[in-house]
Amino acid sequence: MDQNKYHIQGFVSTYEDIDIYQFTLETDMAISFYTKNGNKFLLYGVDNPYMNVINIDTLFPYFLPAGTYNLTMPAERFYVYNFELIKIEELNETEFVEFNSVEVVNDLTSYTYEMSFNYLEDTEKMTMHIDQAASFNIEFPEGLRVSAAFTNDSDGIVHYFEYTYNEPGTNIVVSEPGVLVITFQTLAFNMSRDLLLGDYIIKVNLTLLD
Repeated sequence: MDQNKYHIQGFVSTYEDIDIYQFTLETDMAISFYTKNGNKFLLYGVDNPYMNVINIDTLFPYFLPAGTYNLTMPAERFYVYNFELIKIEELNETEFVEFNSVEVVNDLTSYTYEMSFNYLEDTEKMTMHIDQAASFNIEFPEGLRVSAAFTNDSDGIVHYFEYTYNEPGTNIVVSEPGVLVITFQTLAFNMSRDLLLGDYIIKVNLTLLD
């Protein structure tokens, strides 16, 4: 068995029980889930009660801080669940970016980053350390989905945001310092072969707020 894949099979009966599975991550990492039947489920932290994700999407990776988690299956009568917990990789900073442009409008400063990824060679993840309140707008090609996880410095609470499609003008707003992890996922049926196998540009427009 691949050491990065974990297989669990459960029998769930509406009238008898609801299966709960527990796993522990030793380090912060991005993980994705796979299930043969396509059902979604609940993921919540054991030692971090603020870590609570409802209806996990099995096609999309999620950033999880180190700790112990429970998975709860939806209560369906006499249904057998098979799924894999797939470890993507530990979260190491592998991309280094510089400002491509800086724009000041009404005392608000916007920074634009341009990043190029290759799905066959590169990690589709970006980590940003934020020193103050800020607003983000993410621009990316059609056929991609974007998930952002922000962990504030004050109490370590994790907040999740998700872009299903490219939505110009949609902003992520954080009100205090912390770490923002942005993960990109391909929707292969929406992407051309050239986009899937080649490089593409992603823009993150950051506006610092007073």
